[in-house]
Amino acid sequence: MNFDTDDLSGSGWSDPSIISTSDGDMHGQFGSSIIDRTYTGLPAHDKIKVNARLWAVGSWDSGETAFVLVDAILVFIKDRSFPMNCSGWSDFGSGFSPPPPGPFPNTACYLDISFTSFRTASVLNLAFGHSLDESISNEWFGFNRLTVELCEPSVCGNGIVDAGEECDDGNNDDGDGCSANCLIEGGCSATPVMGCLSPGGSGRSQLQIKDQDTNGPGPKDKIQWKWLKGPGLTQTAFGDPTDQNDTDFKLCIYTGATPSVIAEMQVPSGGTCGTKACWKAIPSKGYKYGDRAQTSDGVKKLILKGDVAGKSKILIQGKDGNLPLPTLPLDPNGPVIVQLSSSDPNLPCYEETFLQSNVTKNEAKQFKAKTP
Repeated sequence: MNFDTDDLSGSGWSDPSIISTSDGDMHGQFGSSIIDRTYTGLPAHDKIKVNARLWAVGSWDSGETAFVLVDAILVFIKDRSFPMNCSGWSDFGSGFSPPPPGPFPNTACYLDISFTSFRTASVLNLAFGHSLDESISNEWFGFNRLTVELCEPSVCGNGIVDAGEECDDGNNDDGDGCSANCLIEGGCSATPVMGCLSPGGSGRSQLQIKDQDTNGPGPKDKIQWKWLKGPGLTQTAFGDPTDQNDTDFKLCIYTGATPSVIAEMQVPSGGTCGTKACWKAIPSKGYKYGDRAQTSDGVKKLILKGDVAGKSKILIQGKDGNLPLPTLPLDPNGPVIVQLSSSDPNLPCYEETFLQSNVTKNEAKQFKAKTP
């Protein structure tokens, strides 16, 4: 549901400055590095979606950034590398008013952003900031077109498949194919789940599948997926897989014009791998799974690491004879979608969609794809 469309009055913001421009009114940040607003009385929700247009105007230097914070957590950051052009931002072109300051008159650059943040508190602090080091006579930052949307919590058992759910059969019973948490029992859902997080922005992802024997799993085979430079995430986004009864994970790979599942890898919570615990916490960041024997679907390692926007990452690697290898080459008539989800429907799932233009190799022995 739409919670707030910024009225550009400046009311409620720490810096109420509003300027008139060729793109309408906008918040202009003159003097302070962060402008923020606290929203109170938010109705029940499990995530928010924020849309805005950021402006980098004038001679921004290499390394200077614009960023967004949600509840003091960095969720978005972007630089503009060169002072004389927009470099990674969209160029408004000539005639922008007020005229861009500094020695480069045609440097009114903008960036439309959209991101999702998982949170439930009834109080929200939203902040926009920059790292500029010169006065507005040379460079400035602004933002407009701001909307804040609240996503109502998913209700498992209502017969509607909501974001984060793989199924919903109208009840909360286990043992009927759709679990009490609205997850497919025994494996991946037949089609991709809705609402998963992609790296987005400057993020990137890589998928590699090797079938060196071309006749099923063997000692040199591998499945590896990297999800890199993702949005801001905390350790709580991954549950607690060190607890035997807490958070299991599964990797699902889909392909085809109508995507269907072609491979899945299960990673159970808790457990002992050799003489050590399979899972270890990465203090304040996330968790790491390691099993040299690769007993669960060939999975050797799984790293779940939260951090500020642009630094969070996920890596899963499976090797050798227990791998559930798909048949190579993969179907070239559609995207390849990779999703990592957990047994807790209240936690985010993670994904990347590889278009055929992202595929660098699709042969009988190996598949490789990379974004962007």
